[in-house]
Amino acid sequence: MPDKNYYWIKLQSDWFKTPAVKLLRTMAGGDTYAIIYLELILLSLENNGYIYFTGIGDNFSQEIALVLNEKEVDVEALMAYLISKKLIEYSDDNAFKFADDVTEGLIGKESSSAKRVRAYRNRQKQLALQSNNDVTNRNTELEKELEIDKDKREKHSTANAEHFDWKAVIDYLNQKAGKHFKHTDANKRLIIARYRDGGFTVNDMKKVIDNQCASWLNSSEMNQYLRPATLFRASKFEGYLNNQSADNNKPQTRKDWFG
Repeated sequence: MPDKNYYWIKLQSDWFKTPAVKLLRTMAGGDTYAIIYLELILLSLENNGYIYFTGIGDNFSQEIALVLNEKEVDVEALMAYLISKKLIEYSDDNAFKFADDVTEGLIGKESSSAKRVRAYRNRQKQLALQSNNDVTNRNTELEKELEIDKDKREKHSTANAEHFDWKAVIDYLNQKAGKHFKHTDANKRLIIARYRDGGFTVNDMKKVIDNQCASWLNSSEMNQYLRPATLFRASKFEGYLNNQSADNNKPQTRKDWFG
């Protein structure tokens, strides 16, 4: 299929406010002349701004009037005005063209193949945007679901934490280590934090106390660390829970545990 060209004019927003057009519209029938003026520009597109006389009419004005389906007298009046303002230039008796400053930046051209490529690129761009939007929407929905799940877990954890027997942990530590720790908010926060963060149970915490008592209770250096701030510290708790050295009841030193 042969390539087909498409033409257009890019009419500037102030075109009707340019001096030549404003003066044209002040004339009797000026609005009609302005429309014919635009029609002439459109008619010239396929010939790079030229309009040719083919001999169908007796003269230029009559032939243009026939082509544009306008009145010959209106075309004659417009042509006279355009000539007087040097807006058109006759190259010979058979052709005239618009002055360069009339068509500069006004006329556009595109081949059918270029149009297809542009349309294809626009479609691809729209598909990419749609795909990105879909991904964004899915991510947003997933984030909302995760946030809802997180809220549910936090509410569940908070509700259960209110019933978590943290005081029993402190009492067990006092009993096993011969200590006298109080049921303070600071101790409560430490124990509840291990429950919320890792889901550790009262039995887990008692196991930590058992393990570290086995390792530290009989050590004059380490006994002082049998306290909530050490036993239930986030970075150490799980290690204490899995303390294998407690099985042999060998007293540990500070170097063994803290390096």
